Parts: sequence; structure tokens; C-alpha cells
Amino acid sequence: MKNFSDYLLDSIAQKDVWAVRGALNGYIDSDPAFKTGKFEEAVSYAEKRGIKVYEAMSKDFPLPKGCDSEDLFFELRASLQENYAKERIDALKRVGRACMGNAKVYEETGSVKEKVQKERENRKQQEEEKKGGRQTLKKVFHQHQVMVFILAAMVVLVGTVFIAVMIR
Repeated sequence: MKNFSDYLLDSIAQKDVWAVRGALNGYIDSDPAFKTGKFEEAVSYAEKRGIKVYEAMSKDFPLPKGCDSEDLFFELRASLQENYAKERIDALKRVGRACMGNAKVYEETGSVKEKVQKERENRKQQEEEKKGGRQTLKKVFHQHQVMVFILAAMVVLVGTVFIAVMIR
């Protein structure tokens, strides 16, 4: 068995075709020029285990047209969400090899699940930091309100003392 991502292996074991396609998209994202052959190996591995990776080409979602460019590559990549057809993958490979040939091939440094989990944790931490920033602003605002109240109380007290002295 080749070194496939844990996410792909789990998705195949669960017979979850959508998750398998998501894992395969990870191979596309890490090797947009299809230099390593990992995508094809992963598709073959999934199909041998009974996963129907590809679906029929949908007439509702025609292939994006245009000259080979990074924009067309990303448009084709996005179109896989609507229709995971072999024709789309073939067009994506053609454009990827033509336009993304100099793209860096990212080696997996862990399972896709770990990467997704780390990204979620990072997003959660950023949201908490933003929320913490808002709470800090609320504290500062509250402190200013207290200081204004104390100052107003002092003015009233001084005014009262002044009036009392003036009356005597």
C-alpha cells in the first residue's frame, strides 16, 4: 500500500464518496501540475476498494472555457464541487501541467485530518483573540465611565462644599 493520507483511508473505509473526493482534492491542491502521480494512485486505490470516484459529466455544469491559465485552473478546480467528472479531471490535468508546472509540490507533513484540525484551531484562536480584544475595549470603556462618574461626584461634592461655605 502506498503512503496515502489518513483522511483518504478513513473515507474509503467509511465508503464516504464525498469525503474521498475531498481527500483527492487535497492531492490536487498539493500537486497542481500532477507531477507526482499521487492523485492517480489514490484514485486507483479508492476504485479498487469499491468507491465510484467519478460521476457522469453533467450537462448542467459545462466545462469552463478559456485559454490555459491559472484562472482557468482554479475555475476547473472549483467546478469539481458541482460535478466530479473524469472529463473535468482530464481538463484540470491538462491546464495544471501547462500552467502550474512551476508550482511547488507540497509534501504531506501529516494527515489531512491533522491539517484540517490545526487550521480549525488556528481560526478558533484568532476568533477568541478578536473577542478578547472586544472585551478589552469594553473594560476600557467601563473604566472611563467609572472615572467620569467619580469626577462628576467630585464636582458635585466640591460644588456643595463651595455653596455651603458661601452661605455661611
